[in-house]
Amino acid sequence: MHQVKNILGAGDDLITEQQARIIAAEAIGKVAYDRDAVVSVQHEAGLYVVTFPAKQPALQEGERYRGPSYAAQVAIDEKTGKVVQVKVGS
Repeated sequence: MHQVKNILGAGDDLITEQQARIIAAEAIGKVAYDRDAVVSVQHEAGLYVVTFPAKQPALQEGERYRGPSYAAQVAIDEKTGKVVQVKVGS
């Protein structure tokens, strides 16, 4: 799996949110996601969870979107920077 090497300076305990974004982007590779929308980062239970939004089609009034909630979601250990899970929407 992916891991950022030499990202922690002396005395640092956790990777940063920005480092988590970089690791997650490397982990999903060429997965298509909505680059115009916000990539969210949640910090919970010792993990950073980075969610890449799915591209949603234009809808007519009254229509509902029937697709994945996200294009990809990556869980990263906050201390080591190791990717512990990658989920891809389908």
